[in-house]
Amino acid sequence: MTVTCRRGDPIDYSVNPAQDWSAQVNERGSVEVEVKLRNDSTTIEVHATCVDGEPRTEVSEKSEDD
Repeated sequence: MTVTCRRGDPIDYSVNPAQDWSAQVNERGSVEVEVKLRNDSTTIEVHATCVDGEPRTEVSEKSEDD
């Protein structure tokens, strides 16, 4: 996942999951996006926002073993 921010512009992002992974994208307005990446045993959630023209991300990971 890549995220680009420019002041005054909507968030620009791209998601290209690796083989055997799927992606679910949820846009939350023009400056925020949430992405869930999943494979058979792991889910990774990425929350990205633009703050003062800079990308900010939070990442969490959950496996079936958790």
